[in-house]
Amino acid sequence: MMTRRMLAAISVLALATLAPLALFPGSATAQNPDYILSLTDAIGPPNGLVDVQVLFDNTGSGVAGWSLGVAHDPAFATLIDVVDGSTTLTVNNGSIPDFYQVVYFNPDVGFALGVVICFTGCAVLPGGSLNNELHIATYQLNSTGTPGSSSQVEFVDTIGSPPVETIIVVNGSSVIPATEDGTISIIDCSSTPAPPTNLTCVIDTTPPCECTALLEWSTPSDHSASVTEIWLDGQV
Repeated sequence: MMTRRMLAAISVLALATLAPLALFPGSATAQNPDYILSLTDAIGPPNGLVDVQVLFDNTGSGVAGWSLGVAHDPAFATLIDVVDGSTTLTVNNGSIPDFYQVVYFNPDVGFALGVVICFTGCAVLPGGSLNNELHIATYQLNSTGTPGSSSQVEFVDTIGSPPVETIIVVNGSSVIPATEDGTISIIDCSSTPAPPTNLTCVIDTTPPCECTALLEWSTPSDHSASVTEIWLDGQV
């Protein structure tokens, strides 16, 4: 039986040489629905910056590490940065993983990376945990993009040298997770009505009293606002 120390050594060797985590013994050949990697959708204006989260749902056993590749269409967006997500920052007993490396980064292609949580097996990403934020990728939408258009960001096994596979490590074996791709879109503001401004609501408190008032309003179905401000006596 492979010990944790031997497993850690193989993990480091595989990632350090940019090889996929499929080098682990007992590699799977089909997706396991107990483990789901997903990319969130994002929307922004032409030339704007958008963030896409790499999320992970684990309804199986503890995960010791992972590798993944994500690609995008360079005609639609440019990759700006990739950083640790909130889960990755604390996954190793409150600290960052023992090994984390973006092994491939190309603004016009995508990125690939690998993570080993703890070399000695001291920590795993536990089962029964949902919406784990593993990473955040920032893209800049092309300035000449067409409003209302969209494009996919997707998990791939084809980038890196050698190519990095999208794999997680469970109990010393590599597992192929189910994946859900994301969509980045350029917002179309041409038909968005201007929001109303300078609306006034007066609550009668005569005589003066400490009281609670409910303020309600309706928003047109074709209008979405990113910010709603309520002012009271000149203060937000």
